[in-house]
Amino acid sequence: MSTTPVTLNVNQRHIVTIEGRINSLNVNKPEGYAGEVARLQHALADVLTRLSVEELHDLRLSQNKKMTPEEEAVARERTRKAMNENRDKPSH
Repeated sequence: MSTTPVTLNVNQRHIVTIEGRINSLNVNKPEGYAGEVARLQHALADVLTRLSVEELHDLRLSQNKKMTPEEEAVARERTRKAMNENRDKPSH
């Protein structure tokens, strides 16, 4: 994985948000969700027309990154520390 953070432009962030919302609706299936999914699919198609092929490619690459073993170790340690800090806190 690259050490430089990926900066998404507005349209790329819209795509991430819309796709996440569509996935959430398809999993949870609230009443009337089909109409909302159709609306979001139209919005997604509209946003996709505003992206260049390179921008879409960059977005998909940023979504499919793999962490290096070193990055995984750092993430595990960060999670372990956070869990230890929360261990003695009362739950509400």
